[in-house]
Amino acid sequence: NNFRIINSTFIGNGRDTVGAHSIYVRHINNSEISGNVIHSGSGGGITLHGSSYNVLISRNDIFANNNGIGVNGGYSEIEEFDNVTIEKNKIHDHVYPQGYALMLASLTNSRIINNLVYDNRLGAISLSTSWGSEDIQTRNVEVYNNLFYNSTYLTDFKDYQMKNISIKNNIFYCDDPTQQIWRACVSYNLNDSETQLDYNFYYQVNRADEKAIQYNGTFYNVSGLFAARGKEQHGIFIEPNFVDKQENNFRLNTNSSAIDFGTSVPVFEDFDGNSRPQGLGWDIGAYEYVNGSENPPANQINSVINASRISGVAPLAVFFDATETTHLNTSIRPFHELDYTWDFGNPSSGTWATNGKSKN
Repeated sequence: NNFRIINSTFIGNGRDTVGAHSIYVRHINNSEISGNVIHSGSGGGITLHGSSYNVLISRNDIFANNNGIGVNGGYSEIEEFDNVTIEKNKIHDHVYPQGYALMLASLTNSRIINNLVYDNRLGAISLSTSWGSEDIQTRNVEVYNNLFYNSTYLTDFKDYQMKNISIKNNIFYCDDPTQQIWRACVSYNLNDSETQLDYNFYYQVNRADEKAIQYNGTFYNVSGLFAARGKEQHGIFIEPNFVDKQENNFRLNTNSSAIDFGTSVPVFEDFDGNSRPQGLGWDIGAYEYVNGSENPPANQINSVINASRISGVAPLAVFFDATETTHLNTSIRPFHELDYTWDFGNPSSGTWATNGKSKN
């Protein structure tokens, strides 16, 4: 009980892809895993097994592991994960051998909100009823105001047995020009009577027919899905117009159709901590548009980057640390929002970008 892992860094842990997770916890109650940087591990970034209750997973930057967050069973008992909140995480660039961002099952009374999920090889989110035949079935789950961007199988909501699943105000964006036309951007296999699906944005490049949604085995565009199944009455297929998706800045431009397009949901802050709604209604995605918020105001950020050493004989290993960077909003980890460079001061090396990944 009352277990916390906060504001820590986990780099390059594990030696196999199955059981060697950077953070592996079981049977935790009234607990929190928040504000951590977790990358380059051989297994999952955060894995939770064993029935757990009242768990917050928030404000973590999880990248370049085998998988991102797994709350899905796998322990030799009947498992249930009740009142779990997964919010304001960056989960990105998980590649081989798997590359899932969120693998979730046996969730009850839980929320997935305000997450940035992008550039994961296999899938952005997989939500199913249970992994074990005796585990508690997923029910009462809210998936609100997330960004799901550019994975081979972007989403997979995949079980008719799940109950009371609500999916609203999300952006589903497939930006891979090699994406095969037979593959939908989003896959739903859900019970109509147990699913609330509306006010979501969809976009898939090279999809002239706009049939980016596979629902219970059939391809639909948004209007076709509403006509056939009564889902996505207010959904839309459109480019949401991010500030700079190539640089992973998924804030909304001033002319984005996602502004004020959403519906009222119990999400009263965005990824940056701005209150929702700002205008006439909730915005779609993880960011609420605030006038002038396309980029974080510089005067709110005190940027600091330190080097472990600045001279020595080549080859020289240098560790860069930006964790002293601060923001006036203390809930924000601002060093994630900035790009840093370091000038080694000689013509042969020049100025290098520091991006959290090792380089020679």
